[in-house]
Amino acid sequence: MRIRYSPPSQLEIRARENELRELARALSLGSPREFSAEQDRGPAPYQVNLRAIQVAATGGPAEIEVRGTDVSITGSQENLKRLAKFVQSAIQSDHSHFEWFAGNAFIAETSVPLVIACEPRDA
Repeated sequence: MRIRYSPPSQLEIRARENELRELARALSLGSPREFSAEQDRGPAPYQVNLRAIQVAATGGPAEIEVRGTDVSITGSQENLKRLAKFVQSAIQSDHSHFEWFAGNAFIAETSVPLVIACEPRDA
Protein backbone atom coordinates (compact mmCIF):
# COMPACT_ATOMS: atom_id res chain seq x y z
CA MET A 1 0.00 0.00 0.00
CA ARG A 2 1.21 3.49 -0.88
CA ILE A 3 -0.25 6.72 0.46
CA ARG A 4 0.79 9.81 -1.47
CA TYR A 5 -0.13 13.42 -0.82
CA SER A 6 0.25 16.91 -2.25
CA PRO A 7 -1.13 19.48 0.21
CA PRO A 8 -3.74 20.64 0.65
CA SER A 9 -6.11 18.50 -1.37
CA GLN A 10 -4.52 15.74 -3.44
CA LEU A 11 -4.46 12.40 -1.64
CA GLU A 12 -4.10 8.93 -3.14
CA ILE A 13 -4.26 5.50 -1.57
CA ARG A 14 -2.83 2.97 -4.06
CA ALA A 15 -2.91 -0.67 -3.02
CA ARG A 16 -3.18 -4.25 -4.15
CA GLU A 17 -6.62 -5.85 -4.27
CA ASN A 18 -6.14 -7.81 -1.02
CA GLU A 19 -5.04 -4.64 0.81
CA LEU A 20 -8.07 -2.72 -0.43
CA ARG A 21 -10.33 -5.58 0.67
CA GLU A 22 -8.77 -5.42 4.16
CA LEU A 23 -9.27 -1.65 4.28
CA ALA A 24 -12.91 -2.00 3.17
CA ARG A 25 -13.47 -4.66 5.83
CA ALA A 26 -12.00 -2.46 8.57
CA LEU A 27 -14.14 0.47 7.46
CA SER A 28 -17.27 -1.70 7.43
CA LEU A 29 -16.58 -2.94 10.96
CA GLY A 30 -15.70 0.53 12.26
CA SER A 31 -13.21 -0.85 14.76
CA PRO A 32 -9.92 1.01 15.32
CA ARG A 33 -7.24 -0.16 12.90
CA GLU A 34 -3.94 1.04 11.47
CA PHE A 35 -2.61 0.26 7.99
CA SER A 36 1.08 0.92 7.35
CA ALA A 37 2.27 2.16 3.98
CA GLU A 38 5.35 1.33 1.93
CA GLN A 39 8.09 3.94 2.06
CA ASP A 40 10.58 2.47 -0.42
CA ARG A 41 9.59 4.49 -3.51
CA GLY A 42 9.38 8.21 -4.18
CA PRO A 43 5.98 9.94 -4.08
CA ALA A 44 5.95 11.28 -7.67
CA PRO A 45 3.79 12.72 -9.05
CA TYR A 46 2.73 13.71 -5.52
CA GLN A 47 4.92 15.63 -3.04
CA VAL A 48 5.19 13.24 -0.07
CA ASN A 49 4.63 9.66 1.02
CA LEU A 50 2.53 9.25 4.15
CA ARG A 51 3.21 6.62 6.82
CA ALA A 52 -0.16 5.06 7.70
CA ILE A 53 -3.95 5.12 7.69
CA GLN A 54 -5.76 5.27 11.04
CA VAL A 55 -9.42 4.12 10.96
CA ALA A 56 -11.88 4.79 13.80
CA ALA A 57 -15.65 5.05 14.14
CA THR A 58 -16.42 8.33 15.90
CA GLY A 59 -19.84 9.50 14.71
CA GLY A 60 -20.91 11.99 12.08
CA PRO A 61 -20.04 12.17 8.40
CA ALA A 62 -17.02 10.33 7.04
CA GLU A 63 -13.94 12.53 7.19
CA ILE A 64 -10.48 12.04 5.77
CA GLU A 65 -7.75 14.20 7.29
CA VAL A 66 -4.00 14.30 6.96
CA ARG A 67 -2.43 14.58 10.41
CA GLY A 68 1.32 14.85 10.19
CA THR A 69 2.46 11.73 8.37
CA ASP A 70 -0.80 9.80 8.82
CA VAL A 71 -4.22 9.74 7.21
CA SER A 72 -7.10 9.71 9.69
CA ILE A 73 -10.42 8.24 8.53
CA THR A 74 -13.31 8.78 10.94
CA GLY A 75 -17.09 8.89 10.91
CA SER A 76 -20.13 6.97 12.05
CA GLN A 77 -20.09 3.25 11.35
CA GLU A 78 -22.86 3.76 8.79
CA ASN A 79 -20.83 6.40 6.94
CA LEU A 80 -17.64 4.35 7.12
CA LYS A 81 -19.60 1.50 5.50
CA ARG A 82 -20.46 3.88 2.67
CA LEU A 83 -16.78 4.73 2.26
CA ALA A 84 -16.02 0.99 2.21
CA LYS A 85 -18.20 0.73 -0.92
CA PHE A 86 -15.99 3.31 -2.65
CA VAL A 87 -12.93 1.24 -1.71
CA GLN A 88 -14.59 -1.88 -3.12
CA SER A 89 -15.54 -0.07 -6.32
CA ALA A 90 -11.87 0.80 -6.91
CA ILE A 91 -11.17 -2.93 -7.10
CA GLN A 92 -13.80 -3.33 -9.83
CA SER A 93 -12.89 -0.27 -11.90
CA ASP A 94 -9.19 0.38 -11.06
CA HIS A 95 -9.91 3.57 -9.07
CA SER A 96 -12.62 5.63 -7.41
CA HIS A 97 -12.97 9.16 -6.06
CA PHE A 98 -14.26 9.97 -2.58
CA GLU A 99 -14.95 13.65 -2.04
CA TRP A 100 -17.55 15.99 -0.62
CA PHE A 101 -20.01 17.85 -2.84
CA ALA A 102 -22.93 20.13 -1.99
CA GLY A 103 -25.89 18.15 -0.69
CA ASN A 104 -23.80 15.13 0.35
CA ALA A 105 -24.45 14.67 4.07
CA PHE A 106 -22.41 11.49 4.56
CA ILE A 107 -19.00 13.06 3.73
CA ALA A 108 -17.67 15.95 5.83
CA GLU A 109 -17.23 19.18 3.91
CA THR A 110 -13.71 19.44 5.38
CA SER A 111 -12.72 15.96 4.17
CA VAL A 112 -9.61 15.80 1.95
CA PRO A 113 -10.55 14.56 -1.54
CA LEU A 114 -9.28 11.01 -2.00
CA VAL A 115 -8.43 8.85 -5.00
CA ILE A 116 -8.47 5.13 -4.19
CA ALA A 117 -6.51 3.16 -6.80
CA CYS A 118 -6.08 -0.57 -7.24
CA GLU A 119 -2.66 -1.77 -8.40
CA PRO A 120 -2.73 -4.00 -11.45
CA ARG A 121 -2.20 -7.67 -10.58
CA ASP A 122 1.21 -7.73 -12.26
CA ALA A 123 2.57 -4.62 -10.46
